[in-house]
Amino acid sequence: MKDHSGIMKSNEVASKGGTDCNKEYDMSCNNSGAHHEARVISDTDGFAGSISRRSFLSGIGATGALVAASAIVGCAPTTIGGANSGANSGTNSGANGTANVGTNSGGASGAASGALDSAGWRMAPAAPEASKISETVDVDVVIVGGGSSGLGAGRSALLHGAKKIIVLEKNESSRVGGGVHGILGSKYAREIGIDFSKELVNEMIKEEMQVSGMRADERYYRLWAQRSEEVFQSMLEAFDSKYVHCVNNGAAPYNQLADEYFSESVYPGEALQVSEGDVNTPVIDGFTNWINNNGGEVRYKTGGEQVIMKDGKVAGVYAKKEDGTYLQVNAKAVVVSSGGFEGNEEMLAELAPHVIGTNIANTVPGDGSGIKMCVWAGAQTQMSPCCIMMSSAKSPDDPNVPNPIPFICVNKNGERFVNEATSSFLIPYAILNQPQKKAWQIFDANYAQTINDLKIQTWMGTIFFNEEKIKKFEDAATKADTLAELAQKLGIDADGLTAQIKKYDAMQLEGHDDQYGVPHRFMTAVNPVQAPFYGMEIPYNTLVSLGGVICKPETSEVLDQQNMPIPGLYASGNTVGNRFGAVYSNNTCGLSNGFGDVGGYVAGESAGEYISKI
Repeated sequence: MKDHSGIMKSNEVASKGGTDCNKEYDMSCNNSGAHHEARVISDTDGFAGSISRRSFLSGIGATGALVAASAIVGCAPTTIGGANSGANSGTNSGANGTANVGTNSGGASGAASGALDSAGWRMAPAAPEASKISETVDVDVVIVGGGSSGLGAGRSALLHGAKKIIVLEKNESSRVGGGVHGILGSKYAREIGIDFSKELVNEMIKEEMQVSGMRADERYYRLWAQRSEEVFQSMLEAFDSKYVHCVNNGAAPYNQLADEYFSESVYPGEALQVSEGDVNTPVIDGFTNWINNNGGEVRYKTGGEQVIMKDGKVAGVYAKKEDGTYLQVNAKAVVVSSGGFEGNEEMLAELAPHVIGTNIANTVPGDGSGIKMCVWAGAQTQMSPCCIMMSSAKSPDDPNVPNPIPFICVNKNGERFVNEATSSFLIPYAILNQPQKKAWQIFDANYAQTINDLKIQTWMGTIFFNEEKIKKFEDAATKADTLAELAQKLGIDADGLTAQIKKYDAMQLEGHDDQYGVPHRFMTAVNPVQAPFYGMEIPYNTLVSLGGVICKPETSEVLDQQNMPIPGLYASGNTVGNRFGAVYSNNTCGLSNGFGDVGGYVAGESAGEYISKI
């Protein structure tokens, strides 16, 4: 791999009201839920010239983020659609630590078998009775789902020929998940000397394809790389520019690829910084106000349920209103951008059975309604298992110490089972293979100083413990004077833990981790030897699903079983499949939202062009 250019560190944080991101972060000050400061991937941060991953990682390690901080009666048509619907807002993504509001419960194997035998969710119900239709409206394009990708699609449709649109949002307000939007290229990056070389883009895409096991459609990555700057610039036309600046994490003290099994957010990026504690205002309000002022309408508590088809083409949508009656939207084109299916057990059983039983961290779990609407209209879905975004890092405010802090991780038998220096987005998959699907991190008295000395960067910034964080941790952790006592309190096999620690200690002295290959300096730092000892179960959550219907990336057209476009039907955001494999690695931070932004824009663009020809 070539080193494409030299790099020069910049300490600049180009935004009014921005945080000095060259400082080490207390985790309670970074992005999650109501907080902001998350990182995203793009081509920005504090480096001059066209950069390569090698030169970037060897001395700089900055990570940027595009932080959307916590930012319709015609002729009697035939219908294909369904119940159990609603437009969960937009691109429900990110690893924010919202309260757990549900659990994917039940046995995976049995549930999967039942779903595959009956495929109940794939069976289209009848259209609403005429007596239940209380309102009819006529538009050019209807968008199902009012999150960032759906609103972006609505705005794009108006920019590309539509005169009248309506956005249907099931919930009482719109929201954007994750707070991080990955982009490549912008004037803000170039102002501080950052520009991506073609070689680096190829490296990034190659790695993402490897992580996907070549199951992802590489065209999504190429489209994102080619059009994200254009889309980002268009997005900014709806916002006050004061919200935009570049974020710089500072210099990484180690080569992430060499020191970690899987690194997080290793590429430079961009940031859209907004007011503290507000994740919705710039993206949601900006798009919503623009749409309302330019020929569109955003309607809440109105969930799309069925696609209306006539003569093999899309003719509109039936949507359920808050009072239980239906709105009939007559439209020439439909864009479905209503999120994923992580809250729908029946769909999980078929499409992602491996996560059944895990907590859902999304406050408004995707119910799969948009995916079902498309399937009932003839769409095909991504092969199982679909990608599920998971994380062991719930929130910077949470006392949990997430990976990749490489404190020793053990299962119920007291045995290690993974290279601890691994991404917080990936370790949950290793835990799912353990007894009772549980695991714990073990710390000794020096844990806080160890964390601060290691200066490990994650997508949330550099993990840093101050007095407030220490108090939260010790209030939540289990404490004991001996490892045997700690094991008993945690419900871990004491003999197994003792034997594992002894083996770990011997490997440290020998200078090599023969079990899982953790770098020696990490072993030295984290081997638990000094009392008191602490233990904490590693929390992990299902965040969002990232698999769904198959589309043509270049146009966002939904494809049928013969890979042919369904005329007038488009999709974007987490409703779309084949963007990832089975896991979300976060090497390229903010990629899900970045795909949602580009996919929404392309869907609106394609819908506008389509209606101009019919």
